Amino acid sequence: MVAAWGRVANSFSDLTQTAHDGFDFSLPLPRLITDLGDDDFARLQTLRGEEGISLDVCMVPLPASITVTEPGFNLYLWMENLKSHISRISALGCRTLLWNNGFARMIPEEGSIARAKDQVLHFLNLLGGIAEDFGMQVLIEPLSPDRTNFLNTLPETVDFLSQVNRPAFSCALSTGELDMIGLTPADLAGSLDMVSLVLLGKPLYAYDGTIEPGSWDPDTSLALLDTLKAAGYTGMFCLPADAVASDLVQCREHWRS
Repeated sequence: MVAAWGRVANSFSDLTQTAHDGFDFSLPLPRLITDLGDDDFARLQTLRGEEGISLDVCMVPLPASITVTEPGFNLYLWMENLKSHISRISALGCRTLLWNNGFARMIPEEGSIARAKDQVLHFLNLLGGIAEDFGMQVLIEPLSPDRTNFLNTLPETVDFLSQVNRPAFSCALSTGELDMIGLTPADLAGSLDMVSLVLLGKPLYAYDGTIEPGSWDPDTSLALLDTLKAAGYTGMFCLPADAVASDLVQCREHWRS
């Protein structure tokens, strides 16, 4: 069973190191994309060929402080901003967008819940249209109530995505908090049809939208690989930024055994 293996990249240099360590792709933090100047963009295009850097998967390049549910959110202005960034990452080889910032979809305590959810739906429809234009799929990660108050379980997320009038949507899962989104390892066998990426570790975003560096937990992760393999999972994997080349080798060997 062939699998693609990535690693989170916290810095520009991590992109090169991830390729050197044998990973199939890097998952860069959004600021590495949004802060990319013209010179760095040209340099990264060159490094893709020289160093084998792959950016198959990128997080939606929306600033962490932005909440799409807030009243007055200028949807069309931000879509123009996203389209510009997505055009760039498409040129760098990105084929999958990951929206895993729970803060960005927080339902405000005051105001209409239905309006806020409709705004998320509208956002995803427009995002899906941009993704389709560039031949990308979009992954949404269900997150625990400790990280957001909307789309907290896999069934809820899958049901919400069924309302999006785009075919390019699927889900991602972080293994570090499966129980907090209502999943046990035993549940995975019947839950993977809509999952295209598994992040081995805790979710990357905290409740307030800040990044939380993950840490590699080999014992837990290898046990979950067994469960995922038995369940027939065929998607991608991503390891946290502190995983090293030997961890990748161990994962691949374990997956093939």
